[in-house]
Amino acid sequence: MSHSVSGHFAIREGPWKLCLAGGSGGWSAPKEKAAKEQGLPPMQLFHLGDDPGERRNLVAEHPERVASLLRTLDEEVRRGRSTPGEPISNDREVTFLPAGVKMPANAGGD
Repeated sequence: MSHSVSGHFAIREGPWKLCLAGGSGGWSAPKEKAAKEQGLPPMQLFHLGDDPGERRNLVAEHPERVASLLRTLDEEVRRGRSTPGEPISNDREVTFLPAGVKMPANAGGD
């Protein structure tokens, strides 16, 4: 799990990377405001083994992978950590879902 300079989360599992931002999440273009103006999806999923340059957003083609990564991220946030060990408290409420995105149901997987 990582957190960008603009406050957007990303999570990686093996070759899969889910970015919870429509834009770059950082200093490069498109920034989030421009991504919204362009109508870009609020999340981006990449398979880094096939697409190390992160050019092809696979969210629409792999909704089950998106759901799995969102559930993992939610669990890590609730545990206060992404590493093994006892859960720890967050020092504030942590929100990570982009506007309009809802957490998937717990059932299913890929």
